[in-house]
Amino acid sequence: MHYNQEAMRLSLYKAGDDGDNTWTSTVPLEEYYVDIIWYNDKVFGLTQSKTLHTWDFSSAPTNFPIPTKVVHVDNKFQSHPIDIGKEEYVDTNNVYLVESLGEILAVQQILSRRHFSASSSTIGFTVFKLGCAKTGWIPIERLPAGRAIFAKRSGSECVSIQDFPELEENSIYLLDDNCLVVYNLKEKSPCT
Repeated sequence: MHYNQEAMRLSLYKAGDDGDNTWTSTVPLEEYYVDIIWYNDKVFGLTQSKTLHTWDFSSAPTNFPIPTKVVHVDNKFQSHPIDIGKEEYVDTNNVYLVESLGEILAVQQILSRRHFSASSSTIGFTVFKLGCAKTGWIPIERLPAGRAIFAKRSGSECVSIQDFPELEENSIYLLDDNCLVVYNLKEKSPCT
C-alpha cells in the first residue's frame, strides 16, 4: 500500500496467485489523510479533520477494484488534556495510527505553543483506542502491558518490550525530522 499525499491517491499492490502482480490506484480521494494503515484486510485512513475512513478488502474479487468505504467514524478526538503544568500547548494533526494486539490506536503529538516549529517542541502525547462507530475514539492512559510504540510518518508499530528489552514499557518513541523523542505515558514526561 502506498499513499501519495500530493496526488491524494491510494495505491495498492496485490500479488497474484498466477504470477499476475498488479498495482491498483484510486481516483483522487476526497480528503487529505494524515495517516493510513493496513490491518486485517482493511485500510484505515485518518483525515485532517480527525475522521476515520475504513475500506474492507477481505472480499475483494480477483480483478481487485477499490471497494467502497464501509465505516465512517465521525466522532472526532475529544479534548484530552495532559498534565503539563502552565505551559500552553496545542494538539496537532501529527497523529499516528498503529495496530496493537488487534486494536487500532491513534497517537496524537502535543506541541508547545512557544516552540511550535521546532522538533524539540514535543511536550506530550495522547493516545486513543478505536471503539465502535458510535463511541469513536476513546482516550486511554496506558498502552497494553509490555508494549511500546514507534511513531513515524512511514508507518508506526507497537512492539513487545520482551522482543526489545532496551525499550521502556508504556512509552512512545517518536522518530521525526532526524530527531528521537521518548515519552513515557505513566511519567508524562518527554526526554530527547
